[in-house]
Amino acid sequence: MPVGVTFYFVRHGETWFNRAGRIQGWADSPLTPEGIAGVKKTAQLLSGLAFDYAYASDLKRRIDSAQLLLDVNHYADNLVLETMPEFREVRFGYFEGMLAQDVRPLAAREIALKHPEVDIERSPHLLLNAYKRLDPYGLAESFPEFWERVEAGIIYLLERHRGSEANVLVVAHGQTIRHTLHALVPELEMPGRLHNGSISRVQYINGQFRLLGYNELEVNI
Repeated sequence: MPVGVTFYFVRHGETWFNRAGRIQGWADSPLTPEGIAGVKKTAQLLSGLAFDYAYASDLKRRIDSAQLLLDVNHYADNLVLETMPEFREVRFGYFEGMLAQDVRPLAAREIALKHPEVDIERSPHLLLNAYKRLDPYGLAESFPEFWERVEAGIIYLLERHRGSEANVLVVAHGQTIRHTLHALVPELEMPGRLHNGSISRVQYINGQFRLLGYNELEVNI
């Protein structure tokens, strides 16, 4: 009986911008020592799983995290890590590197004027659109711009792996993984924030997606 293709989405390890509470999209700060240790723990959980393919966003914090995962994997000697810009985090433009505690209230205030009943934690697309409007240079991605890019990456993976029984590793970002799983799994409401180094698993078979786990730091594979 076929089991379908299984995608293992792993969020990158903690970075110095994460530690400092700074907005980090396309800006790229290094992993902290704790971030490296956290990814190494995740790597041990996945070390006995044979991945057929491995992908990562092309930003350094994802590539470094992916390499830590593959370094201790028992079956990864000949596995080639493929980078995909489609799976980058949201581009926050003008706000990259700023303290989230200074910027987020500005966006929340603008949203509240138009949508006073909305919980922005459950409606992050509105937050991205607000950043776009507030960016004086228009460099931040709106939600439609962000999702068009990520969706292209998802379509590529599905076209390449549908009908297989492959195990596919995808190392990406919090917003990218959250929105991907929300789109793929119909019964999954907009999920909460992801821990650094966490594992989220989804299976695709016969045109249907099934969530196997979300935001896991302990998992038996």
